[in-house]
Amino acid sequence: MSVVVIEKESRAGEGVSSRNSGVIHAGMYYPNKSLKTQFCISGNALLYKYAELKNINHRKIGKYIIATEEHELGKLKNIYDQGITNGVSLKALLKR
Repeated sequence: MSVVVIEKESRAGEGVSSRNSGVIHAGMYYPNKSLKTQFCISGNALLYKYAELKNINHRKIGKYIIATEEHELGKLKNIYDQGITNGVSLKALLKR
């Protein structure tokens, strides 16, 4: 079997495909052991493996999740804690 993606625009991300975030989700946002978490974590590993196997140009650059206001720090910590619980490799960078 094969998959073909047809994009109306000259580049991916300029049409309907722009509705996704353009990232490979790691699974830090969802409840531990939920299907969404399991699919994110396993899909993340499989997609990177597939990209390497098929020599698909990609970069694993990570993602910053940022609190822009002091009152958002608690929510940021919850996301971090949830990711750690889910087995996601995360690093906290604190700059004030």
